[in-house]
Amino acid sequence: MLPRAQRLRAARDFKRVYKSGRSIVRPALVLYVYLNRGREKRIGFSISKKIGGAVERNRIKRKLREASRSIIDQLKPGFDAVIVCRSRSKAASFEELRQILVELFTKADLCVECVSD
Repeated sequence: MLPRAQRLRAARDFKRVYKSGRSIVRPALVLYVYLNRGREKRIGFSISKKIGGAVERNRIKRKLREASRSIIDQLKPGFDAVIVCRSRSKAASFEELRQILVELFTKADLCVECVSD
């Protein structure tokens, strides 16, 4: 799990990222990024009820948290990010979700040394 300091949790922070940030879209995930000029790297997750029941949503969220945790040390500091799941993320494996996250963060120019396995 991501450490508390690296989690985006407050509704006002999510709103700021959606309103002032930029988005990068892939078929399974959407990444919203807001540069905050700080030293923190914070990531939040948004999974709609359209994706499925609580069990499915939590399973996807656990995969995304672990994938994010595995690459967060390779990212530049000073951003807030929200990862939004789309319906294709239900069928994606952990490795596929991790690869998509690496692509999204690379496209957002936040990767310092991201390695895509």
